[in-house]
Amino acid sequence: MKALPQYCCAECAYDLRLTKGIAVSADARRSGNLIEGLLAAEAARGVLGKTALISHILRLPSLQRPSKAGRLNGMSLRARLRCLSEINFKLGRYLMRDPNPEIAAWRGAIISKGGPYEFLEPLRRRLSNALGEKPQTNNPRDKRMHEIGFLELTGAYRDIAARRKSPAADE
Repeated sequence: MKALPQYCCAECAYDLRLTKGIAVSADARRSGNLIEGLLAAEAARGVLGKTALISHILRLPSLQRPSKAGRLNGMSLRARLRCLSEINFKLGRYLMRDPNPEIAAWRGAIISKGGPYEFLEPLRRRLSNALGEKPQTNNPRDKRMHEIGFLELTGAYRDIAARRKSPAADE
């Protein structure tokens, strides 16, 4: 088997950077967003290398066809999208598992809310209220709306928590 760069299709070696766009089903998009969100959350928390999340993601094809124990990174783009689309309903329950019960519970709470962005929505609202900002609408067409990234949100939360704990904040 020949090693290919990530931008090449594993099946035909086509350079995916040349594609105009790829049709992605809603289920595959939902699965991809959940995986991306969990990876970002665990990376921000600093536990990504210590958990079983990456190995679970690589073994996703075994959920689709248990007899074929392939790895996700060895599949073509079309096969990856089909896999993510077909396992969408099993994905949350599968990714909740981890040998560390604390991480499994934390990840389960995130998945049950629909992902890390939905999990942190109440915190985002409280931070907006504390900063005196007007509540923003969830209209994606509103150009004035500034989207807060997950890493920015967790960084802001850490800063506020640090200010509350520091003795200078009491003066």
